[in-house]
Amino acid sequence: MKTIKFTILIVIMIFALLDHNITVSQTSNELDRALEHKVALISKRYSDSVVLRWAPSTAALWTKAKANGYTIERAEIKAGKTGAYSVLTDAPIKPWTASQWKQYSDEHGGENQGMTGPVAIASILTEETNDPTDYPENDPGQLDALRESRNRFEMAFNFALIIAERNSDAANGLGMRYVDKSANIGISYMYRITLLGDNSPYRVESGIVEVAPQPTKIEFDNINLMVDEMDRSVIISWNKTKEHSTFDVYRSTDSISFTKLTKVPMLTLRNTDGPASNSYHDTNLINYKVYYYKIVGNNAFAENDILGIVKAMPRDITPPTSPIAVKAMHIGKNDAMITWEMQEPVSSDLAGFIIMRDTAVDAPFNTSIIEKPLEKNARMYRDTNLVLGGTYYYQVIAVDTARNAVRSFPAYVSFVDSTPPSMGVLVKGIMDTNGIVKIIVKHPIDKDLMGYRLLHANDPSHEFTVKRDLFDPDSVFNQSDTIIIDTLEVRTLTKFAYYQVIALDYHFNEAIISNTLAIPRPDIIPPVAPVISEYSNTDLMVYLDFIPSSSRDVRNHIVLRRKYDKEKPDKISWDSISNVGRFENKFGDTTLLPSQTFQYAIIALDSAGNTSPLSNIISLKHIDNMIRPTVTNVSAIYDSTKNNVMLRWSYTQLKEPFNFVIYKKSQSGFQVYAMIKNDLQREFIDMTEARRGASYAVKVICNSGAESILSESIEVR
Repeated sequence: MKTIKFTILIVIMIFALLDHNITVSQTSNELDRALEHKVALISKRYSDSVVLRWAPSTAALWTKAKANGYTIERAEIKAGKTGAYSVLTDAPIKPWTASQWKQYSDEHGGENQGMTGPVAIASILTEETNDPTDYPENDPGQLDALRESRNRFEMAFNFALIIAERNSDAANGLGMRYVDKSANIGISYMYRITLLGDNSPYRVESGIVEVAPQPTKIEFDNINLMVDEMDRSVIISWNKTKEHSTFDVYRSTDSISFTKLTKVPMLTLRNTDGPASNSYHDTNLINYKVYYYKIVGNNAFAENDILGIVKAMPRDITPPTSPIAVKAMHIGKNDAMITWEMQEPVSSDLAGFIIMRDTAVDAPFNTSIIEKPLEKNARMYRDTNLVLGGTYYYQVIAVDTARNAVRSFPAYVSFVDSTPPSMGVLVKGIMDTNGIVKIIVKHPIDKDLMGYRLLHANDPSHEFTVKRDLFDPDSVFNQSDTIIIDTLEVRTLTKFAYYQVIALDYHFNEAIISNTLAIPRPDIIPPVAPVISEYSNTDLMVYLDFIPSSSRDVRNHIVLRRKYDKEKPDKISWDSISNVGRFENKFGDTTLLPSQTFQYAIIALDSAGNTSPLSNIISLKHIDNMIRPTVTNVSAIYDSTKNNVMLRWSYTQLKEPFNFVIYKKSQSGFQVYAMIKNDLQREFIDMTEARRGASYAVKVICNSGAESILSESIEVR
């Protein structure tokens, strides 16, 4: 048998000739990178040990490992630093020899019972004679034979990798597994595995893995287990996991007892750019029966992890056959007859038909024109109350008992329309001060109403002209929109705006003109100012004569007054002192203070609340004759027990400060006897010279110098 070294060199040379990605012009750096490899090493920690699993990266290195073996080293990690490595095994780890396989077989029930399944395959793969021995001589004419030998060689290597993942004893026998029972819980370790011997032309990097101080915990919370329920079958899909290379699928009808569906584990081979998911298609199921599926992942440590359980129920998703020969015909005045046929044999689960209608062949046909499906033996339907002039497309949908549906091709029918729509009715309208008009319209019940033409005039006897077109032939009229908006000029002498509308359908048939709606324009024009024509001034009041506003909508006049200030005549605000009727033209002011100058003006107020400009302004000074009203109801009562006289009187309060003066009659006539400075007091008690037969009188003297005449005298009885 040729040496392994010679064989590998021949294979590498032939690969360089066969692979279309490797050219003769490749650089030495590219070839160097192709010869760089590494031993892949993974680990899993348990409560009592650490299990290591590894594999070389190529079949050629696997052959070298069988001859030279591996050495395993371990180092403790303390404070994030790796200590010195120490070798764990006395001898290199290699595949078992024939005597070791014989010992294993004896310990597990003999040759016929202990060496079965993956273990039996592993024992065969470890035999030295398993490597290809029939390499041809270095003859380019025998490339096909060399390629076939290479494929068998690599297939054996791939079988070894799969068998090592399926069975821990097989992995041990293949020299791809090691159990470290001396590892202590609570201590982190760094493991290193090295392929021994001369590995040229390859440069093989050692495999290194760090092991945590506690047992390994893996959670599969991102498996995304999903099910696609189809007709008599289901597809179960799940995300691929980096911990598992193969999967098994189990099925149950009670979620308790599961039966394995996969005869061999599922191995999904994919490129790096392929989908990151796995799937299993289970067929020949019973529709509407519930099934439970359990997905089990097989990891590199020959362990099985339950990734999840999902419930699925296949269902009928196959629609019935499509209706054919669909026709639509115009019958009667506003009706259409839709007919169709069904291919024989008719689907046994056919439930009925739904009729869809739209206005274009490429429309979505989302609206059914029937409340409930027609019977399964129906082959025609009459669509009533259609709009003349309309164009309609129909689809017939066949529905089965599982509500699966299939649509027919559209059928077309067109109606000729020469009938105008009904008349629109204008209900009411309003115009604001900005000239925006809002009109409420009652739409006719016609289904083909497209909109209106809005007509306007300033006088109902004038000819109405088109103000606006309120329609869009490319859109459906909004029956819920009952308000028409327009704008007009507000500042005009016409008090009303008049509107009419003409309804139109989609074939531009015009209805008769609607009723005429009169909308009052808002009054924003102030009334004409009144004019003060004459005035007079007495000691009791000021009289004003004025010419009322000539505007027709005047509601009343307002008389204004303000105190005259010579220094700043326009800074004093006006006070409203009286409302005067629309047709009144006189006013008298009795509330003036003596010797003060006031200004008067009048404005007009119309029914809309607009006020006129000020009338002409007049200034008047109230004349004071310095005579004040006389004190009245003077009485005097003598009290003999107290020897005094109680004097009482009445007087209207003045708008200026004043005093009461008490007079008493003496031999020379009435003389000033006492003064009362409290202008609210209306009594006086004479306690000094009280007697019967005395006479008293009272007089008012103001601070301004004005005074009243002496009151009537009163004699004490």
